[in-house]
Amino acid sequence: AQIGAVRTQSSRSASAIRGLPAVEAQEVRLVQDVETARRLGDQLGEERQRAHMAEAVEVGQVEIVDVASLPYRPVPSYGALKLALALLLGLGLGGGAAVALEKLDPSIRRPDEIEDGLQLHSLAVIPKVDPARIEGTEAYRVLRTNLLLAPEADRARTVVVTSAVPGEGKTTTAANLAASLAWEGRRVLLVDGDLWRGRLHRLFRARKSPGLAESLLQDEPIPQAIRTTDIARLSFMPNGKTVGAPSDIVTRGRVPALLARLRDQFDVVVIDTPPVLAAAEAVVLASSADGVVLVVRAGQTDREAVQQAMRQITGVGARLVGAVLNDPADVTRRYGYKYYYGSHYGSYARQDSIG
Repeated sequence: AQIGAVRTQSSRSASAIRGLPAVEAQEVRLVQDVETARRLGDQLGEERQRAHMAEAVEVGQVEIVDVASLPYRPVPSYGALKLALALLLGLGLGGGAAVALEKLDPSIRRPDEIEDGLQLHSLAVIPKVDPARIEGTEAYRVLRTNLLLAPEADRARTVVVTSAVPGEGKTTTAANLAASLAWEGRRVLLVDGDLWRGRLHRLFRARKSPGLAESLLQDEPIPQAIRTTDIARLSFMPNGKTVGAPSDIVTRGRVPALLARLRDQFDVVVIDTPPVLAAAEAVVLASSADGVVLVVRAGQTDREAVQQAMRQITGVGARLVGAVLNDPADVTRRYGYKYYYGSHYGSYARQDSIG
């Protein structure tokens, strides 16, 4: 009987133990429900408190004083005044920015900057032209006329055309100036005095040698060095081939004697030299010539570079006739018709373009 009772009790205990997981799961669910109900109660309490606060604000602090009346006409917007003020402000800011940029820009852009800023006579304003051709534009005729009317022009038989730095268009200017003088009826010789990087022989499709270098070595112009061109009364002397540094040939004291012999054969001798700040022989040729024309490219040439070139030219006793403003893209548009007609050696020796 005792064994039977124990077995019965054991069976009941086993049955109770098998039901424990379900009871435990139910307990967990009940605990979660209690926690959810607690959070919900807290939220409801907060909402009730906010509702009480909103009701107290609306009832206790707001009072209707008077009923608003509608305006009998629209409120003025002052649109025209605002537009005028905006235009004035925009023009003022734009003008101030333009003036500031112009002050900060060191390049020369207008003919008056040559005359007023550099105290140099402006001979002509040359528009953009093809550097591979000689064009008889009116601008080069103006340059020719102003050059011939310059003081002491009657004795200006040899004219040097140069620039401060490379790329200013001096070679194109020299070739077109020589052609303009020949078209007027003068016997003109165009000399390529750039012994480093002369390119005029390509413009005339002529041989490079013999030329100026060989004539300087012989102390007289070699007949074969002077070539005729397709332009009547215009002759051409290329730069020739040098042995050693070109400055050694030019600085031997032979330039004045050679130019004197060329004056006997031609009415005008136009010499295209290397840039003043790029090669030393530019000032040597300038000191032996009757006048010097300085070419300046608009928007590119730095004022300080031009001033330094002017000091070197005048420092050797050369006569600086004036300057040519080359390729001003916006001169005719901004200033009208009257203006339209009105690191050096290393980088220089590596360039190949005419200028």
